[in-house]
Amino acid sequence: MKKYCEKEQPVVTALRSGSLCGELLVHVSNCPVCSEVVFVMESLREDPALAEDGGDMPDPDRIWERARGVVRENAAERAMLPIRIVQIFAYVTAILAVPWLLLELPKPPRVVPDLGLAHLALLDGSWSPALTSITVLCVTVTLVCTGFSSWYILRER
Repeated sequence: MKKYCEKEQPVVTALRSGSLCGELLVHVSNCPVCSEVVFVMESLREDPALAEDGGDMPDPDRIWERARGVVRENAAERAMLPIRIVQIFAYVTAILAVPWLLLELPKPPRVVPDLGLAHLALLDGSWSPALTSITVLCVTVTLVCTGFSSWYILRER
């Protein structure tokens, strides 16, 4: 690829005057050097801070910092993707868990005889024999931890 074009300066002059047309427009569509010049000039024209300078070329350090900022933003977006996936999963889980809990909590516990717990066989449809102090403590701690972790993940959005 060539690095210089003899029509580069007329293209820049035409862009500054705002009248890029005809032969130069056809040339720009075929010449990679001139098309890059047009791209850079249009990009610089879009920045309002650069427009205040009266059309002079901006400080190279400023261009470098702007490019680094764009690269950092793109890297941050890629890094945030797994976190966004987990947030979506947390929303879906919370939305599905609330109706399920509302439907399941009022029901009496299901008795599974293979557990080996003697007091579960005596259940008569009420919660009182199954809700020992340890069971209540475990259920409470589980619900508090689940609620806190869901709140923490959802508030980070």
